Amino acid sequence: MVLEPYNGNINGDGPITTVDATYNALSKLPVGDTLCIPNHAGFSSDFALCVNMGGALGDSTWLGDGEVPLVSFHVDTDPFAPVETDILNVPTALGPQPVVEVSGSRDLAERADRFGNNDVFKSIPAGHDPFAAKNPVNHLGYYEFRNTPDNQSGPWEWAAGDNPPSTCNKNSVTSKIYIDTIMGYFAPRACVALGLNCDFNSSVNDLTDANVNLKMAPNPATTELYITVSDETPIRSYAIYDISGRIVRNITDLNSSSVNLRRESLQNGMYFIKMNFDKGSLTKKVIFE
Repeated sequence: MVLEPYNGNINGDGPITTVDATYNALSKLPVGDTLCIPNHAGFSSDFALCVNMGGALGDSTWLGDGEVPLVSFHVDTDPFAPVETDILNVPTALGPQPVVEVSGSRDLAERADRFGNNDVFKSIPAGHDPFAAKNPVNHLGYYEFRNTPDNQSGPWEWAAGDNPPSTCNKNSVTSKIYIDTIMGYFAPRACVALGLNCDFNSSVNDLTDANVNLKMAPNPATTELYITVSDETPIRSYAIYDISGRIVRNITDLNSSSVNLRRESLQNGMYFIKMNFDKGSLTKKVIFE
């Protein structure tokens, strides 16, 4: 929710008009934080991609011809936000309570396909889109989860063990597997939708763990991660990327079969390490907790 007097224009180009200490105390936002600020001069604040996880629109006609590409994730049995056009429910102590009719992700994906809004995703080669083959439905920008644990509507979410309510999912391991799928499906679509110079025709070979006898431990890690490969396939260089694709560490002229990857200033979260070898490259997920 964006309250324009407190948070600024949703397009990121409007100032706040109200300063209310009570609001900021409740929201935990510093006074003057707009949540959505104008971009730097020369950069557009227009949206180029929309990403939706378990959401819905109040009316399907709000999504029109020529809209930006849409990537959606939804559980087919979601009891709160329906996957198609149906009644939205809110959770209460008495169980889900009906509110209003909305259109969920599957219906919106069909509408986006009909308008051609997601046609840019057709440019992704099958070999660079492995999660599409695992998708139980066939829409250009829509991934549907089925048979989730305990019929969860948001299986990618989890709470700390001491975080109320007691009914919250505490299984972070399972949730992170869902996030892996989300990121794997999202990444190539974000690349083409945002014009990030996707090199799908690169001549560099994608290697496997077995090709270089890769071993990594521990992962997740707290302070450091140990990586080894065979002496015959040394790592020539590597780079670490955060989940936004920004390089946070770049090591060249390494030429070693072992790496002691120290956390140092890296924050908690998921990263990707791309290791370069004589015959190709290999990218692995790294988590620091």
